[in-house]
Amino acid sequence: MTADAAEIVRLAKKVEQATGPDRELDQAIWFALFGPDKDMHRIIARGSFNYTASLDAAMTLVPDGLWKRINVDPYGRANIRLGDACAVTAATPALALTAAALRARAAQHDNEVG
Repeated sequence: MTADAAEIVRLAKKVEQATGPDRELDQAIWFALFGPDKDMHRIIARGSFNYTASLDAAMTLVPDGLWKRINVDPYGRANIRLGDACAVTAATPALALTAAALRARAAQHDNEVG
């Protein structure tokens, strides 16, 4: 992860406030978690990471070992059972899962550092 936990939480808050899929947020998530990539524009064009639009793409953000702890409902709520910080509500299930996954990553990052 290239961004610190605080930056990841700020990004999760932006996802929670989004009203629908957002390519700029998708790109910001990619940069925050994986850093710049020389093939970024080709990756975006192929739609390889539509985190804010696709539950499948959002699932790829869930930290290893936590996929069995996920609960997503059709009303835009998601919870990754890792504590209250990973329970979110957003406009769509994909946004909610993306935000919850980001919060879980930030929590894990804090645990690794602190």
